Amino acid sequence: MLWDFFIFIILRRKGNGRRNETDLRGVGSMKEKNKAARGNGQPGLDTYESVAMTNFNNFTISQLSNMFDKQNIKLIKLKGYGPSNKKEGDNRYSEAKTPSGKWKDVEPLTEEQAQVWVKNGGWLGLEVPEGFDVVDVDDKQEGELVRRLLSLQGLKFHEMQTKNGLQFFFKTSGNLKKQRARFVTALGIVCDYRLSGKGYTVLPTQSTEGRSWGHIESGALSETPFYLEPTPKMVNKPGDRPFSVPIQEARNNTVHSWLCALVEFNLWNKEQLQQIGELIFDSICNPSYSLTDGKETAEQTIKSALSHKPSGKNYEASSNRSTTTDIRALPNVPISEKVVLPHGWLLSEGNYALYQESSNKNRSDQLVSHNPIVITGRYENLTDHTTGIVTAFLQNGNWKEIRRGRDYMMVQNKLVELSSFGFPVTSVNARKIVQFLSDFEACNQAELPILKASEQLGWINRGFLIGKTFIDENGKECTKDETDAVSFIGADAGDEQFVQGFHTRGSLEEWLETVGKVQDYHRVMVGLYVSFASVLVELFKSNVFIYELSSDTSKGKTISMRIFASVWGNPDEKRNGILKKWNTTLVNLERLAGISNNVPLFLDDTKEADPNSIARSIYQLTSGQGKGRGSTKGTQKTKYWNNVIFSTGEQKITNFSKDGGTAGRTLTVNGLPFGEDSPETGRFVKRIDLAIRRNYGHAGREFIKFILKKENQDDWEQWEERWFEYQDVFISRVPGNNSVAGRLAEYAALIAVAAQLVNLCFGVQWDAENIILQWWDELIAENQELDRPKEALQAVYDWAIANRSYFKFTSNETIKGPCYGEWEDEIGWTEIRFNTLLLEDQLTKLGYEAKAIIKSWKNRGWLDTSHGYRKQFTRRGSSEYYVVVKREALES
Repeated sequence: MLWDFFIFIILRRKGNGRRNETDLRGVGSMKEKNKAARGNGQPGLDTYESVAMTNFNNFTISQLSNMFDKQNIKLIKLKGYGPSNKKEGDNRYSEAKTPSGKWKDVEPLTEEQAQVWVKNGGWLGLEVPEGFDVVDVDDKQEGELVRRLLSLQGLKFHEMQTKNGLQFFFKTSGNLKKQRARFVTALGIVCDYRLSGKGYTVLPTQSTEGRSWGHIESGALSETPFYLEPTPKMVNKPGDRPFSVPIQEARNNTVHSWLCALVEFNLWNKEQLQQIGELIFDSICNPSYSLTDGKETAEQTIKSALSHKPSGKNYEASSNRSTTTDIRALPNVPISEKVVLPHGWLLSEGNYALYQESSNKNRSDQLVSHNPIVITGRYENLTDHTTGIVTAFLQNGNWKEIRRGRDYMMVQNKLVELSSFGFPVTSVNARKIVQFLSDFEACNQAELPILKASEQLGWINRGFLIGKTFIDENGKECTKDETDAVSFIGADAGDEQFVQGFHTRGSLEEWLETVGKVQDYHRVMVGLYVSFASVLVELFKSNVFIYELSSDTSKGKTISMRIFASVWGNPDEKRNGILKKWNTTLVNLERLAGISNNVPLFLDDTKEADPNSIARSIYQLTSGQGKGRGSTKGTQKTKYWNNVIFSTGEQKITNFSKDGGTAGRTLTVNGLPFGEDSPETGRFVKRIDLAIRRNYGHAGREFIKFILKKENQDDWEQWEERWFEYQDVFISRVPGNNSVAGRLAEYAALIAVAAQLVNLCFGVQWDAENIILQWWDELIAENQELDRPKEALQAVYDWAIANRSYFKFTSNETIKGPCYGEWEDEIGWTEIRFNTLLLEDQLTKLGYEAKAIIKSWKNRGWLDTSHGYRKQFTRRGSSEYYVVVKREALES
C-alpha cells in the first residue's frame, strides 16, 4: 500500500511536566493562565520524544483525511529524486520539491498511483486541504521556538519537520488571503504561507531528506494564531529583518521599536498588540526579559509603544491585499522554490501584473508590465564564451521562454526588439524592465542555474548537439536542464527557425525500411553515406567538401537531397525543412554553414542563383570559415565549420569556378540519381518521397549515439587507420598522375568508413563496398575537369590551333597584328613558345588561375624552362622569354 512509503513520527508526552532546561532556554512566562504549567517560576512544557509508527499498512488516505476534518485529500506528483530531476547539488533538493507537470487542474493520485510514483524515486505533495493553513518556518531554531509557544498556549496543530525547519498546520482563521514567502510575522519570525487550493506541502516518504511528521493532533485543530500572521514586511536578505531571533542585545529598545512599527501597520487591535508584546518579551528575548528585568518594566515598554498613533497609511491595501511579493503565487512558474521576487517589486493578485513599489507612501505603486517576467536561469555561450539570461514571461496562461546575451537583455534599445516575440517590453517601460531583470538576477544569484549553450550544432563539450537535442559523451540524450547538457541559442530568429528543422518524426524502423528500397541506386546510396560522413570530417580532422548531383534534367535530384537530409531532420523544403535553396546571399550561406558546423548543409538548385555569386560562395563555403568583418570595437568573431556541403544543379558546380581548389573538394555525380526516366520509376520515387517526409531525423541521432558509446570510442583510432587504408585503395584506381583525384580519395575514404559504421550501427547488410567502388570509378571517368592543369592545357592547345596564324613560324618572321608566340611550321615541331602575358591573359579569360596553372605544368615536367617557368631566348642581341610547352605534353 501507499503508506508503506510514508514515515510518520508521532510525538508523545513524557509524564514529568517539566521542560528540558537547555532546549527551552529563553522561553518565559506569558499570562497568568499559563502559571500552572510552570514550576519554581520557570515556564513548563511537556517535552516530546519521536516514535516511528511500525504498522504502515493500515494507514490510508481516509485516515489522512481524518487529520483534516474529513476533507478531500489531493496527492500530487513531485519530481523527487526520480528520472525527471536532472539537477545536481543543492539545486537537486530544490528541484525535488517541484511538481512534475501541472498539478492544480489534474485528478488526485490514487494510493496505487502514488505507490508506483514513490517506488520510482518521486515524491508526493499534499495540496493544502480546504479550510486549513500551513505556516512554514524555514529555520530550525525559530521553528522550535514557535512550537513551544503554541504548546504553552495549549493550541492544537499538526507539525511536520522539514530539512531546514518546521511546518505547522492550522484551521484557517480567514485572515490569510494569499500565499506569501519570507514575510515577517508579528513576532518577528520569518514564515512562508500555503493556503488551501493554492499551495501544497511535501509529504514525508522514504526518500525525503530530513522530513517527518513531528506531531499529529488527534482532535480538531486551532485556528492560525494572529501573532503568526504576516506584516507588510518581506525578507529578501538578512538585513531586511527587523531584528535577529532570539533578541539578545538592546532587548527593550528593539521590542519597543518593533511594537511601534506594528502600531503603524494598523493590522492588529490593542489587545492583540498587548499580547504580542508579552510574547516577544517572554519568549523571543534570550534571556527572557520578564525574568531578568521584571514584568513591570516590560509592561511599561509595551504601554509606551501602544500610545503611538498610526499615520493612516493603508499598508494592508498597498502591500498585502492588491499585490503580493510571493513569486510562487504565479501559476506553474518555471523557477526553483528558493527563487524570490526582488525587493521593491510586486505582483498583482488578479492578473499578476508587475509593479515597482513606491518609496513614497503618498504615491501609488508603478505598473511596469501587464505580464509577469522571471529569470529562470543563466547560460554560458560556448561558441563565443559570452554569458546570457534565460527569461520567461506569462502570456495567455502559458510561459514563453526567451534566451539572449546579457549585452542584449540589459540594453534598453536592444531589449525593445524582443517585443516582436511577444515579450512585454515597449520603448516606454524598457528602462524599468532592465532594472527589474538586474534586481532579479542580483537577489537570486545562488539559485539561478547556469546552463550551457551554443550557436553551432555538431561536436561540442565532448558531445554532439543536433537541433534541440544534446547527446553527451556517453551517447545519452540529455534534457537542457542537466548539468553537462548544451542547448542551441540562436543569434537571431532566423537561426532558431533553421535549427527547428532538425527534429524527428515517425520512426527509425520505417525510415530504414524506406531507404533500404533504394539500394540498387548507387548514386543515391553514396549520397546517403555522405550525409552520415559529415560528422566524421571533424572527428578525423579532414576538410570541408562538396557532394553534388548534376544533370540537365530535373528528375530525381531534389528527392535524392530529401533522402540525404532525412538523416538529420525535416527534409521538406516547403515546410521549414533543412533543405535550403542556393538562391540566397553569401552572408546567409555563411550563417547557415556556421550553424550547421559539423552537420551537413543542403543547398538545392544552382540555376536559381547568380552564377557570379555561386563562384564566390563555393570558395567561401569550402574554406570552412566566414569572411572577416569589423565591429564598432574591433573585429567580429569568425565562425568556422567542418562538414559536407550538398548541392544540386543542371550544370556542374565546378563550371562556376575554374580554380583547382574547388575541383579538389567537389565530388560530382553526373546523370539521373534513379536511373532511367520511366513512369514506373516515377511512381517508385514518389512513394519513397512520401515515406521520407513522414519518417526522418532519427538516423543521425542514433548514429551519433553509436559513435559516442564508450566501447566504440575505444575504436576511433582503428576507424581512422581504416580511413588511411581506404585512401590508398581509391588512389590505386585512378589512372595516370591525377593529383586532384588523389585529394578526392581522402573524401571517398571517409564515405567508405561512414558506410561501414552505418551497417554496424543499424544492423543492416547493405552492399556498401561495391556501391562505393562503382561510384568512384564513374566519378573519375566522367569528371575530366578533376585534373584542372590538364584541362587547361587542352584548352590552351585548342586555342593555339584556332589561332595558328598569330604564331611565328620562325624567330625571324614578322607578322601583322598581335604575336602569340613561336610555333615551327613543320611536321617535326617539338614545342610551342607562348608569349607569357598573352598566355596568362587567355588562361584568365578561360576562368583559370593563370600563374597557378602554369606552375603546375612546370611541376609535371610539361615545360622547357631556364628562368622560373619561362625559357630565355636571344634574339638580335636581346633576351626574350617564352612559356615553352613540350609537344609530348600537348599530345599525350
